Amino acid sequence: MSAAPIVLLEIALLLTTGLVVARGALRTTIAIVLACGCLALPIWLPAQPSWLRFVLALASQLSVLRTIEVLRDARPHGAAMRMFAFVAPLDALAVTAARPRLDVRGVAYALATSMLGGIGVVMVWLAPLGTWHWPVASLGCAIGMLGTMDALACTNRALLRAVGIESPAVQDEPWRARTVAEFWSRRWNRAVGAWLRRFCFAPLARRGHVVMGMLAAFVVSAWIHFWPVLVAVGLAPALAMGGFFVAQAMCIVVEAKLGVARWRRPAQHAWTIAVMLGASPLFCVPMLLVLGYR
Repeated sequence: MSAAPIVLLEIALLLTTGLVVARGALRTTIAIVLACGCLALPIWLPAQPSWLRFVLALASQLSVLRTIEVLRDARPHGAAMRMFAFVAPLDALAVTAARPRLDVRGVAYALATSMLGGIGVVMVWLAPLGTWHWPVASLGCAIGMLGTMDALACTNRALLRAVGIESPAVQDEPWRARTVAEFWSRRWNRAVGAWLRRFCFAPLARRGHVVMGMLAAFVVSAWIHFWPVLVAVGLAPALAMGGFFVAQAMCIVVEAKLGVARWRRPAQHAWTIAVMLGASPLFCVPMLLVLGYR
């Protein structure tokens, strides 16, 4: 089967899940079945391009996250808002109306970080053959993703503000993180981070199991990334991707034991950069393979 019908069916399933999901045994069951259908559908895509498989499988994870969020949320959400939430790459259930305005700072920051993303792309493109090929390519990928994620998040937020919609910041200058815990808890992809904090970390932390809550959040995060990579390029890269998040959880435990939060700021930044770049091949090599890089 060609890719187009499957992509359209995936979008239709996402929208339908958003339409029907609500409390009540019947609608909950239907939503769960539809969400599982979203998860399985990318498997039927052609093997190439692998990035399309990855994107669709990542979108299918959104159906699961949003289903849980809507079912556990006491706030009422109309059908249109729920459908939008199931296809929007942001915390759509938290947007509010505001006065339209031009976000000059956001646009300037988006331009600056897009240049950083471009530097990363050039590094990947020019990575030398031989021993240093994958280390240089991984470093370029890490820099490129840092810049591109920030640029896309700021551009998206600036566009929404221009039409009178205020949305929570998805990124918060992650390059300023002074600990690995700070990077993940409040700097990087705050939309997913808020979901993990609410549904994985907080329930255990409230019972005094803070470390278990943190580990649960990283296990779920590992799965969120494991599945799209598995669908796109196979088991070995998917295990590496999952291993990246396990390694991050271990590093957070270690930095708590070392008291990194009490170190001087330059030492904190050095620690955080060393950990992130040291573990980055586990994340970046699978991502490069997804993008067809060899």
